[in-house]
Formats: sequence, C-alpha cells, structure tokens
Amino acid sequence: MGEVLVVLRIDVRLEWFVSSLAVVDTDGFGAAAETTHRSQLRVSMHVAALEREAGVTLCDRRERPVALTAARSPSR
Repeated sequence: MGEVLVVLRIDVRLEWFVSSLAVVDTDGFGAAAETTHRSQLRVSMHVAALEREAGVTLCDRRERPVALTAARSPSR
C-alpha cells in the first residue's frame, strides 16, 4: 500500500513540472493549458503546488507574458 502511495505522489509532482514547463515554454497559463490539454485553472494549481513545495515563487503572474522570478531564471 505504501508503494502505491509513493508512485502516485511522484506522478502528481511530475504533472506539476509538466504544467510549469509548459507555462515557461508558452509564456502564459492559457497557452500552457491548451498545450497540455488541461484547464487554465488546473495549470495554475499545478504551478502553485510546485511553488509551495519548493518554497519559492517561480512565476510573476502580474506580468504579460508571464515572467520568471529570480528563483526560476537560469543562471548565466
């Protein structure tokens, strides 16, 4: 029973990453929703869950297109 729970937890986190990467790739939640065949609300919830888990804000939702925060931007 514990093994099934671990697998489900990993799958859920993988969904969070897929949604987050789609937001980055498409510069927005709406386009990410279309790309991943999820609702915009679901994509937003996945990104928010990943942010909570990591303890950082990954996207600045006030910007259009969505901007990456310093916590999420790749180092140069």
